Amino acid sequence: IFNQSYAILEDDQLPQCDEQELVSLLLRRRISDTWCQNCSLPQALSTVQAMLLKDPYSALRWNELGVWIKWGGDWTIAAACFAIAQRLQHLRGLAPNPFIDENVKQI
Repeated sequence: IFNQSYAILEDDQLPQCDEQELVSLLLRRRISDTWCQNCSLPQALSTVQAMLLKDPYSALRWNELGVWIKWGGDWTIAAACFAIAQRLQHLRGLAPNPFIDENVKQI
């Protein structure tokens, strides 16, 4: 997902990773619990990145980006997103967010 340039591909040329049974099951489970109903992983990442650009100091947006990136398989970048989310919570003087903390524990 992260090594593919989508700038030059048509919709019918996009890689179809959701054809695998496990990936398909996991995506259905994840997507059913989120704002991005019927999104593919690339669509969800693009959407959450756009939301983050509108509110770059949102710990929850950074956490959500980390979740989707982790689902995409890049745990290092996901960990960085979760660390940014934790730091933003701390800088704002807010109590630790249990969802962010749980994501950090899972890395």
